[in-house]
Amino acid sequence: MPASVVSVTPTDAEQANGLDVYAASRANNPGLPPYRGVSQIEVRTFFDSDQSGDRKEIDGATCTIDGGGLYTAEISPPRIISVPNYGSASPLVGAQCTKGDLKGSGSTKVYNEYQRNLANTAASAGLLGLAIGAAVGAATADDNDPFAYDQLVVELK
Repeated sequence: MPASVVSVTPTDAEQANGLDVYAASRANNPGLPPYRGVSQIEVRTFFDSDQSGDRKEIDGATCTIDGGGLYTAEISPPRIISVPNYGSASPLVGAQCTKGDLKGSGSTKVYNEYQRNLANTAASAGLLGLAIGAAVGAATADDNDPFAYDQLVVELK
C-alpha cells in the first residue's frame, strides 16, 4: 500500500486557491465547474518480465502526473495523489513513467459513484433491475452525485 499522499501542484498557482485551479477565474466566469473538494488516486507501476501475464509491481519508477494541463506532480509509485474534484468536469489524469530502460503511460478518468453503484445493483437484480436502474439513473442529474477516480495503473515495457 502506498506510504504517503502527494498533492498535485496547480499549473497556474496565481489562479488557484489550494487545489482549486479555477478559484480566481470563477468570479468572472460562473460557467466554470464548482470545486467539490479533493479526490485521491492510487498510482501503481507494474512490469511483466516474461510476458506471461504474471505482472509484478515495481517500486521506484519516476512518474510525471498531468491533470489535463491544470495540475502536475512528480512522484515515485506506489503513491496516492490528491487532485481537485470537479464532478463530471474533472479532467483525465495521466502518468508518464520510467525506470531505467523501462517506460510506460496510463490514465484514469472520473466516474459517477452513484451511477456505477446503481448499475452494479441493477445488474445483480437481473433484467428487470437493469431496466429500473437505467430509468432511475437517466432521470437523475449528476450535479450532486459523488465522483471518484479509479486506480491509475502504468505498465512498464
